[in-house]
Amino acid sequence: MEQALAATTFIAHLDRNGFDDPHLRWYLDYCCRDDYGAGIAQVSAWAGLHYFASRHGFQAPGQEPQGDSDGGLLTWPEGNGWLTQRLAAPL
Repeated sequence: MEQALAATTFIAHLDRNGFDDPHLRWYLDYCCRDDYGAGIAQVSAWAGLHYFASRHGFQAPGQEPQGDSDGGLLTWPEGNGWLTQRLAAPL
């Protein structure tokens, strides 16, 4: 199964499984771009699924937060690109 997921794009996997809500697609694309630097049309299904399987503390919309609501995460609207540009600027 892992090889099959690695051999297809995340968007193809989403299409095949009926995950076609535009808001969901936008969010998944944003997450992949943030972590992998490429969108759901380029990232493998394995990497796309791994993004969420490796996270802890996910809450569905409308669900009450449990404990530390931000999970100690530090992010920017531009994703990690903002951070890498700032780190590279003095170089």
